[in-house]
Amino acid sequence: MEKLLDGIYKVRRDPSSAGFGYSYLLKRKAGNVLLSRLGDGITIGREYRDIQTAGGIRVIFITDYHFGAKICEEIAEKFDAECFCSTIEKQKLKKKGLEKVSAFPFEHHAFSKDLEIVPVPGHTSGGVALLWTNDGARYLFTGDFLYNSGKAGWIAGSKSRRKIEDSLQLIKELGFDFLVGCGDDECGSPYLHLPTKEEKVRFIDGILAALK
Repeated sequence: MEKLLDGIYKVRRDPSSAGFGYSYLLKRKAGNVLLSRLGDGITIGREYRDIQTAGGIRVIFITDYHFGAKICEEIAEKFDAECFCSTIEKQKLKKKGLEKVSAFPFEHHAFSKDLEIVPVPGHTSGGVALLWTNDGARYLFTGDFLYNSGKAGWIAGSKSRRKIEDSLQLIKELGFDFLVGCGDDECGSPYLHLPTKEEKVRFIDGILAALK
């Protein structure tokens, strides 16, 4: 693993795994969180030792069904963790063979004292972002709902403004310091520092302007 930001580590795919983007490990006193970027055929076995050294995993979040595969349940069993997704994405994950995923309400709410669930439909119907507060800083994890694609820069994971505009407008109003997408190193930095509302508004307005 490689440290990205305070308490946040990039969990890299195994070399044999095709795909895009990182999973992230959030190191917390209340128990570490794995933010899954684990589609079919993706494994992270080479990172298990470092994950164990960092304190293991307590919770695995699947923010949308694209990021869920049977490997999530295998990792949960290995580390004695529990998998979570929204009530909407749970039905889609069940069709992919995942039977041991717990569901949380598809609404903006506190999952725990330091973690908030933020619904961001548009990329998928039940997709969520995760807002983590750590040592006074707030990190919004957006997966491939909003990420650095490299050549095209930061983009939304939907080409339809109609489907995604409300979710982007919501992000404008959230209080956060860093926006963390799922991009790979070759795409440039997977995160942005947006400490002021003006910077958030300018960034989101640019994303909206690029949508049809």
